[in-house]
Amino acid sequence: MRTCFPSKLPEFAATGVPALILAPASTPVAAWARARGWNARAEALGAPVADAVAALLERGAWERHARLMRAAAQEEFHPDRIHARLAAALPAGAPR
Repeated sequence: MRTCFPSKLPEFAATGVPALILAPASTPVAAWARARGWNARAEALGAPVADAVAALLERGAWERHARLMRAAAQEEFHPDRIHARLAAALPAGAPR
């Protein structure tokens, strides 16, 4: 869990549809969401999920989160950037 990052998040980003992020606090996806001020997130089940849903229902929240998703799709989730990071992490001599 400490090194995971869900592949569905980049897919959602490409659509511009805000995602409700549910992830333990210690995971990279939770850190990503916190760093971007992603209010539609919960780090535990129960009341935190209800709070995250409510955050998306606040005036302007859907549009703000949609902008964050579209920006992520063009930046860190862009397929070329993902490929470049993967290629850079491969050992020397590995096919790229």
